[in-house]
This record gives sequence, C-alpha cells and structure tokens, in this order.
Amino acid sequence: MDKNNSSMNNLIVLVQNVFLGEKNELVDIDVNKVCSYAKYHSLEYIIYTGLNNYGIKVDEKFKNASEVNAYKSVTQELELCELIKVLSSKKICFMPLKGAVLQKLYPKIEYRNMADIDILVKVDDLKNAGTALKEIGYTVDTLGGNHDTYNKKPYMHVEVHRALIDEYYTKLNEYYTDIWNSDRIYHLDNEYHYYFRDEDFYIFFICHASKHFSNAGTGFRTIIDVYIYLKEKKDSLDFAYIDGELEKVGLNKFNNIIKDSVDYVFYHIKKDNISDVLEFLAYIIDSGTYGSTYNSATIGVIDDGSGKKYILKRLFPPYSSMKRRNPVLKKIPILLPWFYFTRLLKGLFHIKTYKKQYNNVKKIDDSDITRIKRIQEITGVEK
Repeated sequence: MDKNNSSMNNLIVLVQNVFLGEKNELVDIDVNKVCSYAKYHSLEYIIYTGLNNYGIKVDEKFKNASEVNAYKSVTQELELCELIKVLSSKKICFMPLKGAVLQKLYPKIEYRNMADIDILVKVDDLKNAGTALKEIGYTVDTLGGNHDTYNKKPYMHVEVHRALIDEYYTKLNEYYTDIWNSDRIYHLDNEYHYYFRDEDFYIFFICHASKHFSNAGTGFRTIIDVYIYLKEKKDSLDFAYIDGELEKVGLNKFNNIIKDSVDYVFYHIKKDNISDVLEFLAYIIDSGTYGSTYNSATIGVIDDGSGKKYILKRLFPPYSSMKRRNPVLKKIPILLPWFYFTRLLKGLFHIKTYKKQYNNVKKIDDSDITRIKRIQEITGVEK
C-alpha cells in the first residue's frame, strides 16, 4: 500500500477509535507521518488520544503540542463566556459562529480547537465591539475587509465579522443580506446574544466550508464537524428546508458528498458513488485544515487561464478585491496605485511566501488541472 494512503487510512481509523470506540487494524503505521497529518488537519489531541488508546507512543514534541491544543480549547471556551458577558453588558448585538458553537457539541471540548473565535456584530457596532475587546486585554491586529482581528497573548485571536460571507462570494453574500432582520436567527439568553436556528447554522457551515473549498480545499475536520452536528441535531432538523436553501446557493451537491463521506467514515455505509467519496476524501486529507497553497495555485491557474495571469493577479489584484481589503478605496478610488505600491512593499517582507507560490505554479501540470476539475465536478463547487 502506498505510504501516504496508508497514513490517510490510519488517520481515519484513529478518528473512528476516538468517536466510535472501534479498534480497527492500523496497517503499516508510520507514527511520525500520522502525527504530521494530525497537525496538518488541526487534529492533534484527537489523534494523540487515538494513538494512546492503541498503546502507541509518540514523541514528546507531539505530545506537548496535543496537550497545549487541548488546554487552548478549554481556554477558548472560557474566553468565549467572557466575550458573551462583556458584549451583552455593552448592549452590542452579536452572534458566535462556526467552531465557537460546534465546540460545545463535541464529547470533549479538547477535541475541537479553533484558530480563532468568530463573532458577527452589526456594522454600526464594530467600533464598540473593538472597544469592549480592548477593555478585557485585546489589542488590534488588523482592521478592514470582512472582519476586524484582535489578539490577546499568548494565543487568543478573535475575528469580529461585519458580514457572514465576504462580498467577493456574491451569491453567498447576497443570501445573507440583512441577516439581523431575518427569522434565521433568534436570541435566548438575552436580547443581544443571537443564535442561528439549527437548520440555518448547518446551512451557514456548509456555505462557509464551500468558500474555503473553492479557494484551496478544506480539511478532514469538516467531515468530523458535520458528523458531530448531525449526530446531535438530526432528530430535530428539517432536511427539506436545508436542501431547499442550499439549492438556492448551488451547494446541494457539495453538501451531499460531505454527508456521503460522513456515512462512509462513521457509519461504514458505501453508496453507489463510493469512488467519488474516496476521491473526495483523498483530496481533503491532502488539503489540510484550510486547504493547501498548491491547490490554491492550481485553482487560480484554472480560473485565470494561465500561470502568468495568475501570478500577475496575485501581484495586482483587481479593484474589486483591493477595495474589500482597503475600504477607503470605495470613497477614493484614485488611491489604488498607492495601495498597489504598499502591497508590493509589504511583499518584500513575505518574499518566501511569494517564492513558494511562484514555485507551485511552475510545478503545476496537466494531471493537477485534471484532478482539480474532477473534484469540482464531484462537488459542484468552483471558484
């Protein structure tokens, strides 16, 4: 068996062990390779737990990283409680998103770490939310774009979103227009703390996952998240409504392949499209938590028509992209050349990243193009 395929299969077996209690055979296991995959997919504590259940030792570095991530997950949960308290006290309407909600559904909070805590607020409350965060020890990282970012040492990151989906993704952005006045959300604890309805949380999760997927891929944690959510909520969900809403944004095919993958991994159900499921799983396991730069470059080359056009677009993004990142351009578009100049200047400090992107483009061949187009066909998701 190919070493990479073996490690992928062993990763799945370890996930099954942790969530299902199964102890299927680990074949030709390369512990270091499996640990590498675990880090690549932000599954350190899950895989550490699984390996421990099999009596397999890991090196101290991976063990420490797993324990730090577990501690981080618990800290994030406590920090979210503090954020809810302070935003409510300031009378700021807000809604926790994505992992901040999913984390509570996992059998152990430690199994679901987050890169950051995502919170939606009304546009008029962005400044007030930032002030509230500063009062509890956060500092500004970045402002503008679809969210403002705040940090607190040693590892807390909060993204305060002004919109659920960036306006770059036109259809998805329009679907969530005027979310604050819709019946998709409600408040329970107090008049400022909002939640998605269960069906609409799931719809948003799929929409958000498709955004990452269209750019660079998404990771195996997406499959685990859907398994956990549907396991906890399936008896109360209106699937006809979910399917109808996802049809509006063209994501039924994407949702179905994810659910079929969940059925295969967690319920051992092989449907007629098993070859598509296996191809999809191989792709996302190869992609990592938020997709890979190689996938991103290949998708960009397909989208832009050639490697040269893709690189040029990376250096000089279109005005529509630049104004999202620099909102002042909406009012003063004449400043566009200045922002191109500063972008190039900043790029000098990230020359390794640009060099990696350039090298990725040079490596892309017909087989990569064919692979991505095949995945786009399976999922119905294109950039």
